[in-house]
Amino acid sequence: ALAGLSALSRLADGVLTIRGNKGEISGNAFYAEALNAIRANLTRSLPGGFTVDLKAGVQATGPAIDAAACQANVNNMLSKTTILFETGSANISSDSAGLLDRIAGTFARCAGAKVEIAGHTDSTGDAAANLALSQQRAEAVLGYLTRAGLAASNFVAKGYGQERPVASNETEEGRARNRRTEFVVH
Repeated sequence: ALAGLSALSRLADGVLTIRGNKGEISGNAFYAEALNAIRANLTRSLPGGFTVDLKAGVQATGPAIDAAACQANVNNMLSKTTILFETGSANISSDSAGLLDRIAGTFARCAGAKVEIAGHTDSTGDAAANLALSQQRAEAVLGYLTRAGLAASNFVAKGYGQERPVASNETEEGRARNRRTEFVVH
């Protein structure tokens, strides 16, 4: 069930059905590479004796949207969750694949928009190390988006370290809010 739900989270729309030791997932991925990754993850994560039939395609790119709508869509997604990384690392958590797939799907509709990927950290640790980590995380997100088929020339990755907090670094909740990736659409 968990493997199926993980796959479902990466689809634009989909249905998961489980009967005994057989499952079926149908729906549409945001782009072809996501579909390949879903298939590979299912193969790796299913316990012995279980099978899943993946009946998914790739969703057609929706109508073009302007930069303001693009920004609003991405802000809406990030208001509900955040892009997660392994602690102290620029490795994107697999839990963030669905969110990044949705973001990639949105940027695919923002023809001609230029986007800054802004990485931020909390103030824990050395300021120079935080700046480097925020840059590495912004670049990791850029790498994810280009693997999704988006043109790298439409993006710039910029790390800000701990210099632009949105909350107090005195509490764990505040530090968690400061560890973020933002997108600025031009």
